[in-house]
Amino acid sequence: MGVPGPEHDAPRIAIARRMADAFNARDAEAFSAVFHPDIEFVPLLTPSSGPYRGPAGLARYLRDAFAWADARLVLSELVSVGDVIVTRARLELERGGRREDIDVLYVARLLDGLVVELITLPTDPELTEPLGVPVRQTVDELRLELPAVASSVALARRAVRAYAAGLGCRHLDDVELATSEAATNAVLHAYLDGPPGTLLVTGRPDGDTFLVGIEDQGRGLLPRPDSPGLGMGISMMSALAVDVTFVGPPQREAGTEVRMRFNR
Repeated sequence: MGVPGPEHDAPRIAIARRMADAFNARDAEAFSAVFHPDIEFVPLLTPSSGPYRGPAGLARYLRDAFAWADARLVLSELVSVGDVIVTRARLELERGGRREDIDVLYVARLLDGLVVELITLPTDPELTEPLGVPVRQTVDELRLELPAVASSVALARRAVRAYAAGLGCRHLDDVELATSEAATNAVLHAYLDGPPGTLLVTGRPDGDTFLVGIEDQGRGLLPRPDSPGLGMGISMMSALAVDVTFVGPPQREAGTEVRMRFNR
């Protein structure tokens, strides 16, 4: 049923198991009870355009899913990092006399012990094409758009670390620390002259490496007179990653993207 993880992670990992058990039992009440009132979920495959909002919406999603196809979720690995859970699973679908198995990766964020954010990613997007429905998330990539405020740094580093762990990356401390440095620099420097903007945080596998991107639409990594500067953060990122690339104007219309590559 997967890796249980450290003892203190057991309650969080149990949430993923409860969700899968309720899904397989077609128990809408137990399924919806796992989700936070603020949940807004766009599923991988449904006949509905979505999104499904709140626990009542997730109960409706379960009914829609089983009206569309006979499905079963088989968990293979669970990893908990802070308030983020990464779950590898196989979605077994039978529809119109045809059986399709899709390997999926779920990234869930918890708030007050409930799932408040859920991202579904197919490991192999091409496997979903024969099913004959639109696929709304078709790349094996983590994408989080966050406000450029201090509290987002922790979410960015935890999400990237958990996603990298789900992909089997071995250098998780390096990935987490470098992500934290890049996100912190963007928060401190990108929007100094105006209200906080946004950060786009991405992560994806690339052969034997793992790529992380931190992107802003602000003034970029220009120094600010009231800070100690960027030198230490950039040096740390360069030491932790295989390579680091900074992309800004004129290659970009505005802002800066930090691209970091790590060995898997």
